[in-house]
Amino acid sequence: MSTDIKDAINQTIDGLNDGSLRVASRIKDSQNWETHQWIKKAVLLSFRIKENEVMDGNYTKFFDKVDSKFNGFAEKDFLIRGKQRYGIYCAICHADSGNGNGPVRSFGPNGGQIPIANLHDAKFSDPENPEYRPDGEMFNIITKGRGLMGPYGGAIPAKDRWAIIAYVRALQDAKITAAKEKENKAKESEAVSTEQT
Repeated sequence: MSTDIKDAINQTIDGLNDGSLRVASRIKDSQNWETHQWIKKAVLLSFRIKENEVMDGNYTKFFDKVDSKFNGFAEKDFLIRGKQRYGIYCAICHADSGNGNGPVRSFGPNGGQIPIANLHDAKFSDPENPEYRPDGEMFNIITKGRGLMGPYGGAIPAKDRWAIIAYVRALQDAKITAAKEKENKAKESEAVSTEQT
């Protein structure tokens, strides 16, 4: 395969990864979708220009021809990126804290409140909850939208959607940790006051 063809394939894959290209797009003024065959072919050909390599999956190693989308991202970098993207795309509705009280909330009909998801509710933060949204479902919601939330798949590249989810999980963990610390301090204070009496 010529170098020009390999370069074209790699440029197409880069476009898919950064969100500037899509394998399919909606046909103007309709609900129908068109598959871009040249992009689909580039994806298939990309598997022929790379050899299988051993990939490090943190907990395991595996063979693949495609690098992880997060290759080279340290956890700190990933959370910084997630916080930045969350601030750009999500905080306007979900608020900086994730509690759903962002500036948009007060613009409901007749001066009412728009019901915006509180990302600290059990269905978002507690894996034991039967309605829990795991990371994959959160990714799907960001991509395709749900309820009043519109789709952001065309605006936010996949890597950034995962970074946002990681940041939301960090927000949830921080709130849970703070609540446990407050509860422990209250118990310690109660124990001290009981001992003094």
